[in-house]
Amino acid sequence: MIIFWRGLGFLIPIIVIVIQLITFMLGRFITNDMYGRDIGSIPIVAGWVISAVLLWIIGRKLNCKVSAPEQGLPDGISSTEKPKSVQTWQHTLFWIPFEYWSIACVGFAVSFSLS
Repeated sequence: MIIFWRGLGFLIPIIVIVIQLITFMLGRFITNDMYGRDIGSIPIVAGWVISAVLLWIIGRKLNCKVSAPEQGLPDGISSTEKPKSVQTWQHTLFWIPFEYWSIACVGFAVSFSLS
């Protein structure tokens, strides 16, 4: 399978996998279940929700718009003109922006909680 990303989009599956492993291991530790059979879906749902929150926060920070004065004004533009927002960088995975993957994580959390 070919994975298409732009910028830091490759971090999306890494963040989700690491959070899922951490919550699964915490669920095993809390319930003292050595094989992970009886921990239920609570750690999995918690992992998806935590991943969603992290992806939204990180994505909003990475894909923020910067106004022109912060970047320095190019020649020919006076400082009295209204600054325009400029997209500095786009971080995507499969052409979907970083922060929108949090919606998919919430969808997975809902599907696991209903099953």
